[in-house]
Amino acid sequence: MTLAELFLARAGEHAARPLLHDESGTATYADVLTDASRIAGSLLAAGIEPGAHVGILLPNGRPYVTALLGVVLAGAVAVPLDPRLRAPEIRFLVAHCRCRALLASAPATPPLDLGDCREIAYHDARLHPPTGPGSSRDPLDPAVILATSGSTAAPKAVVLSHRSLLTNQRSVGDLYGFGPDDVFLTALSLFHSFGLTACLLAAIDRGASVVTAPDVQPARLAVLAAHHGATVLFATAALYPYLVRGAAPPASFRTVRHFLSGAAPLAETTALAFRARFGQDIVQTYGLTEASPVVTANPPSDNRPGTVGPALPGVALRVVDDELQIQGKTVMIGYLDNPSATAACLGEDGWLATGDLARIEASGYVTLLGRKKDLILRGGEKIFPDEVEEALCRHPDVAEAAVVGLADPAFFEVPVAFIVPRRAGAALDVASLDAHCRRELAVFKIPRRYLAIDVLPRNPNGKLLKRELRQLLAGPPGSA
Repeated sequence: MTLAELFLARAGEHAARPLLHDESGTATYADVLTDASRIAGSLLAAGIEPGAHVGILLPNGRPYVTALLGVVLAGAVAVPLDPRLRAPEIRFLVAHCRCRALLASAPATPPLDLGDCREIAYHDARLHPPTGPGSSRDPLDPAVILATSGSTAAPKAVVLSHRSLLTNQRSVGDLYGFGPDDVFLTALSLFHSFGLTACLLAAIDRGASVVTAPDVQPARLAVLAAHHGATVLFATAALYPYLVRGAAPPASFRTVRHFLSGAAPLAETTALAFRARFGQDIVQTYGLTEASPVVTANPPSDNRPGTVGPALPGVALRVVDDELQIQGKTVMIGYLDNPSATAACLGEDGWLATGDLARIEASGYVTLLGRKKDLILRGGEKIFPDEVEEALCRHPDVAEAAVVGLADPAFFEVPVAFIVPRRAGAALDVASLDAHCRRELAVFKIPRRYLAIDVLPRNPNGKLLKRELRQLLAGPPGSA
């Protein structure tokens, strides 16, 4: 099955059911099918051929979803782009991803100057007469191209097949028992892999509804959860500390049966504090865009805070030199036009090197230990930053912590901790932090320095940008 075939089948089965709730109102499956068919017709009329790449530069909600589905109905390959990008970034990605057309809110002023790529206004495309699906595609053909976040290097264009995406969303839906009565409230961007697959595609597959928020303010999410009777909350790990600290009342989320976390590690202290306040677990998942994206997930029947759960069905795991590697149908086709980068992480045997350090328990549950590039080597000793960060977060004055390596002439590297105080603007009690670490950690793991920071830098997908913390270390001591 392809994405187009899945959507056409579910739109026929659930025509009158709501698919989307956004700021503009509610759209049923039939409404979205009409809009998507008009967009497909507009693309076909513009000469977009099967397999051509079409960029989508639209916000979360009905415009983005109908454009995405319109592109696949036309037999083209969708290239979702972050609508917050500026003109130079858009031009780079449009060229890098070989887009023949770009669906955007309206023609940019001044024009974006996209070369051979044609800019099409979404609202004009919606006025085109509806059309049937374009040429059929094979499940192994490319369906979506997603630019990685670029948190460690320049963005790469990940090519994912119809089979990879649909296999992944089906596994997630089966694990959590998603059904047509579910209402997914998402604090995720649907143009990123976790929101696209685990939320949007899983909802369509089950005939469920998706509620998109104009922002990820906890108070706003609480209102939407109560108003729509949300049953599943999708969020990055960065949201949950705010809920723990009282940013929204637990009663607003009384209908939610699954609180899912992804895109970044969730501190075990946050998970336990959330359980104490809300009476429910946060269920942590793990994945990466190159795997469509979910690789492991805690089952609701045996959730283990501090882990990211066992592998999804059909996903094989192994650890080689402390690095997690995966194999299965959800692994990407490769990086677009970048065979050297593809070969560097994806072997001919199908094993994908994730770049994440991990430990696989006898039970199959996976514990993440940090990024391979973040591993700190102090005098021959390996220090996993996540372990030090977890210890720091158990200190009562610490809201969040991030640990990076600092070059040292004697030990090669030493750990340095960036601390977000629990009370905004509070000074760090370095002696207390140091004493706490000496009780919790081996002596070689204790941070050399503790630096206060108002907020940890993250990308739009919630991933911590440690490269920016390393840049801060290049400034005067204490400049963070």
